[in-house]
Amino acid sequence: DLARSHGRVGTLLGVAGDAEGAMFHWQQALTIRQSLLASDPTNPKAKRSLAISYHELGDAFVDRRDLPAAMGFYRQELALFLELAAADPTNLNASRNLALAHKKVGATLVRMGQMAPALDHFQEALRLDESRSSGQPQDAQARMDVSFDHSDIGLILAKTGDNTGAIDRYRKVVGIREELSQSDPRNAHARGA
Repeated sequence: DLARSHGRVGTLLGVAGDAEGAMFHWQQALTIRQSLLASDPTNPKAKRSLAISYHELGDAFVDRRDLPAAMGFYRQELALFLELAAADPTNLNASRNLALAHKKVGATLVRMGQMAPALDHFQEALRLDESRSSGQPQDAQARMDVSFDHSDIGLILAKTGDNTGAIDRYRKVVGIREELSQSDPRNAHARGA
């Protein structure tokens, strides 16, 4: 579709270092996706596509070091993924997308020096990912997501002076990644390669 094509061109231009060209195409994708959702406000595919545009623009504004603008886009992404997850609570992809949106908001809040609300978002991501992981114990991606959540929480605890709490979180990361590495020795991501 046209919006996806604009998004892909934007991504490629961003990788090539053409920030303005990338921004133009991401804005075009956003406009198309907003129009599609306005014409069919309950369409989950339209909501997910618009959330992707918000995500892309949030990342672009982080690259420009405009964190308030990035946060605005990430919060809109989060709102849409909240709606999608609420509409289909058993959809594991919707749950993962919601957790990832919480992580984007949390990471941006960390960059803005707002540790307490960042911690709230990382803890919610952990809750979502642990729920997904417990329902799918063989899902290595879900386990890896849980390890990232513990790492994010550990970072905040360390930054706020709770070194004991941070060490506990990082030990959980090590435990999960050792478990993943042992269950699949080819899993270079779990080993940190």
